[in-house]
Amino acid sequence: MRASRLMAALLVVASCSSVALAFAAGVPRVRVVRLEPKAVVRGTGFLPREHLLVRLAGLGVASKRVVAGDAGGFRVSLRTPAPRSCGRYTLTVVRPAAKPVLVRIGPPECALPGAAGG
Repeated sequence: MRASRLMAALLVVASCSSVALAFAAGVPRVRVVRLEPKAVVRGTGFLPREHLLVRLAGLGVASKRVVAGDAGGFRVSLRTPAPRSCGRYTLTVVRPAAKPVLVRIGPPECALPGAAGG
């Protein structure tokens, strides 16, 4: 009886700590530090030691697998593919148990196809 109470208490503590860890990681953010000569991507707010796939897509795709550090951040360099029309790229960070983080990169004066112009 006493052992089952202790086991239940340990399970509650373990589940609370994993939930707290998820909230402590914050909102994942990624940005391109530079595109030339190689693309350098920096990410923050991921779970500590989270395994990620970073993809930079233009006319081609460059990707690398990376593991976030103890603070939930990473920095990775990729070869820069040729850009799509108007210098556009799509940066995607794929996460194992969450929605991917997606960033569209390109000059603001370029309207995306199908976007309303002003």
